[in-house]
Amino acid sequence: MNCFCTNQLNPIYRGDDATIALEVVQPDGSKMNFNGKTVKFIVKKNKAADDNTAIILKTYAPIEDTETLSIELTESDTDKEPGIYWYGVRVIADSYQTTEGEGKVEIKQGPFYGE
Repeated sequence: MNCFCTNQLNPIYRGDDATIALEVVQPDGSKMNFNGKTVKFIVKKNKAADDNTAIILKTYAPIEDTETLSIELTESDTDKEPGIYWYGVRVIADSYQTTEGEGKVEIKQGPFYGE
């Protein structure tokens, strides 16, 4: 399965809200229906670190049919030290967990956000 998330997400400005659209293409070319699955979006400084060190951890459990999941990041989610971080997307269905995408995301210091 392949995530439509690129290996490098667009930069996010520190303290800004952001939305990341997530779609997973299955081997037959169809898009995954997220209904009934649990989706985790994880951001951490070190890719090999335990998930409990994540600076952002969002969990979604859609109960309606959807092929596009919006990962909503708030000001408090993105109010992190500027730098390059690793993200991962995990999907859990029927007690089976798979990583559907991973890569880098940059949190940038915004021109209007603090010092």
